[in-house]
Amino acid sequence: MWMFLKTLADLGPAPVRVESETDRALRRAYLLQHQGHVVEVIGICREILARHPDHPVAWHNMGHCLWRLARPAKALRAYRRAIRVFPDYPEALNNKGVILAELGFQEAALKCSHRSLELKPESKFALINKASNLKSLGRVEEALALYDKARAVHPEWRYANELHADATEILRNAEESIERDEETLASNPSDVNAWLSKSFTLQNMNRVSDALGCCDRVLEIDPEESSAWFGRGMALRMSKRPMEAIECLDRAIELDRGTPVSAGSWNQRGKCLEYLESPEEAIDSFQMALHLKPDHGTAWFNKALVEEHLGRLEDAAVSYHWGL
Repeated sequence: MWMFLKTLADLGPAPVRVESETDRALRRAYLLQHQGHVVEVIGICREILARHPDHPVAWHNMGHCLWRLARPAKALRAYRRAIRVFPDYPEALNNKGVILAELGFQEAALKCSHRSLELKPESKFALINKASNLKSLGRVEEALALYDKARAVHPEWRYANELHADATEILRNAEESIERDEETLASNPSDVNAWLSKSFTLQNMNRVSDALGCCDRVLEIDPEESSAWFGRGMALRMSKRPMEAIECLDRAIELDRGTPVSAGSWNQRGKCLEYLESPEEAIDSFQMALHLKPDHGTAWFNKALVEEHLGRLEDAAVSYHWGL
């Protein structure tokens, strides 16, 4: 959920001195934004930034409007500029996290929502966003605790009740799925599909060690089951063991013999290389994923983030465009 600010006063003590004309312009932008006139808001923010290049609220509000215009690369850059000027800017951190989450980068989004919540511990937006990030990462029980806090702090907010119910249903469905797989395995302990199903459900619940055990069991039954090597690589990456993960993903790629299904392994391989601070090799892996599956949106976004980190802003903009 988004936050939009009117003036620097909304941040507390002003990090820069501005004239009253700028405050009036920001209030006008606030009203226009709520009326849907985002292009006009961007124009106002640009006028402010021409006079005050480090005005954090103008950068923040422009980022919000750029995202609404489906320009995520420029929106992220605007939020980063706001945060560079004012590092403890909870609204910019929160909204940067919203973009990252909607693009599928839940781990990076969680860092943003976590910091935003540290700065504003009772912010309903940061509470909900952090909970949603945790839910998407399979940490559903932690998410439920935050939804409970949001309901306690903001009892009038029905949306928190809806999200709590949704997370509860996800947890219930996951537990029921595991029970079904265990019933199948009780009658047929060599059922590879049941082991794989259980493994991926456990991964989605962030029970990584248990998921690894299921993949290992599959590989005892069939050492050439590529899905188990892929699942093992995923679980190891989640455990921050990237070198071991790459070995498993390379084996999955070898077994899949250049078919489109191996695009997922190449994408995960790129994430491991990014973690190992090998950005050029990471881009090469994302590019291989896209060669095999040109509509792999997550690979496009992963590639864009690395390109942006390297300062290749035009390349990043192209990758974001294709990802969308």
